[in-house]
Amino acid sequence: MKNRIFNIRVALFVDYMVLAAIHLYAVSKGYVTLAHWTKPFLMPMLGLYCLSVIFQRQGNRYLALLLSIALLFHTAGDILLMFGSDVLFLVGMGCFMAGNFLYLFAILKGGAVERLPVWTGVIYAVSVCVAAWLVMSRFADKVGILHFVYAAILLSVPMAGFVGIFNPFSEMPKKGSAAIAGGGLCFVLSDYMIAMGKFGGLSLPDGGLWIMIFYIVAQSLICKGITMAAVPHEDEV
Repeated sequence: MKNRIFNIRVALFVDYMVLAAIHLYAVSKGYVTLAHWTKPFLMPMLGLYCLSVIFQRQGNRYLALLLSIALLFHTAGDILLMFGSDVLFLVGMGCFMAGNFLYLFAILKGGAVERLPVWTGVIYAVSVCVAAWLVMSRFADKVGILHFVYAAILLSVPMAGFVGIFNPFSEMPKKGSAAIAGGGLCFVLSDYMIAMGKFGGLSLPDGGLWIMIFYIVAQSLICKGITMAAVPHEDEV
């Protein structure tokens, strides 16, 4: 039975990697239809792999639930952003904001901030707001409060990962915290490239491809970190 579950887990991981490779190939070659058909399945496939790991090892089902709902929001955001509508872009951004908030909540429930005093939370919140303002100040005349809130939540994910790394009382595996920190930074970079194109009027060569590369790496690392927090044996994820 265990071998069968392990084989399913390996199959899901391979399927996710193949699907990601096909999607990136489609984006690089300009195969819009293929890119649109593969993108909505990326996050569900990643989620199925993570859930297979968590349930095989009888991990934390509450973190599994948070991760699943977060990936559903990200999937909805992926789909909405494909239509090119300004209204749907805002709705999609709201979906990503909800997904990232659930990531943050999962990180906190995973023990990254265990036994830290209240004043560190104040410093953390102020730091996130300052970082969001610095990131969004370039587009100050074209964005509103929703964009600022989105940036703050987005930046809070990698910063929570760094807290987990340096907090001596953290119950989250250090490798998991490092994966979340790295993945969160990749997510910030991916979204910043989108903002540069939409609000800054600057398009990078092969920008769409690089956005998706950083996005896929970001999601993979963040989900890996949360999965590590949910299972007892961190080195085997």
